[in-house]
Amino acid sequence: MSTNLTLSFCNHARSHSERLALSVSQRDFSYGELAEIVERIAAWLQSRPASDLKLVGILASRSLAAYAGLLGTCWAGAAYVPLNPEWPEQRLLSILRTTELDALVVDDRGLKLISSQVLQAGPKHILAPSLAESFDLNDPLCNARVAGLDALPTADSAHLPKVMGKDDLAYIMFTSGTTGSPKGVMVSTGNVASFLSAMRDLYPFCSEDRISQAYDLTFDPSVLDMFITWSSGASLHVVPAGQMMGPSRFIREHQLTCWFSVPSTIAFMRNMKMLAPGAFPSVRYSIFCGQPFGKMDAAIVDSSLQFLPPGEKGELALCGEQVAKGYFT
Repeated sequence: MSTNLTLSFCNHARSHSERLALSVSQRDFSYGELAEIVERIAAWLQSRPASDLKLVGILASRSLAAYAGLLGTCWAGAAYVPLNPEWPEQRLLSILRTTELDALVVDDRGLKLISSQVLQAGPKHILAPSLAESFDLNDPLCNARVAGLDALPTADSAHLPKVMGKDDLAYIMFTSGTTGSPKGVMVSTGNVASFLSAMRDLYPFCSEDRISQAYDLTFDPSVLDMFITWSSGASLHVVPAGQMMGPSRFIREHQLTCWFSVPSTIAFMRNMKMLAPGAFPSVRYSIFCGQPFGKMDAAIVDSSLQFLPPGEKGELALCGEQVAKGYFT
């Protein structure tokens, strides 16, 4: 199987460029508009001096730069590494040193974190899509440059998403580190494709769907939000931070058909009397958690990985198409 996670997005942009793809920060972007930005970012990434583009950090959260940078990374055939702008600097530095990124995409919040230490630990190629112009950073030890929109190549309709295999990395997502140092979990394009296929079997998403986006990119459920939306030709609606725990008005104003969030959001809404019957007539799906799908097996094993009989205590073992490739080292 050869594919790219942005191929369906690209096809929708070509066949239905006028359709809404993304609503973020009170701005709407059609598939055609978003795809042009994404393609130009991909071309910029592929033009970097590195001979083999592998890893691109996304130091951005729930902004146009975050989504366009992530899609541009996938389009270019690289794996994205989400980095939360709210992380302590030491955590960010540790991950930058571990991954040795080829490039970094930042939004306005992420740009404020570009300290001398971050510059020394991170890549020399930094893209800030929200900036009109590029500028050189003044740290003599880094010789880094922040590229704005003026650095992006002109749009090229012949530039298609790079063909990728199912074992190629889609992203690396780092654990919380609560039980030790954060570990980067490597997820392949095949893992993601299998997951999306299983979700489509359960829920027949369509191009008319209007889907919520309430997760940070460093949280796995964001993958469902984004890629099920754009592979279906639907639209993604980013919930503002101030409405995350009480999104009633947002759901009604955006006429959402699919709501994805952690269960605590609904618990809070219930306590605030926001869940009256018929309150959200447009919503047809609400998803709060996951479980093992088809083409997956689970078993309880002992320390020698031997199967245990029912009722015995041991470790949960999983196998199948959605098992990640392992930890990044």
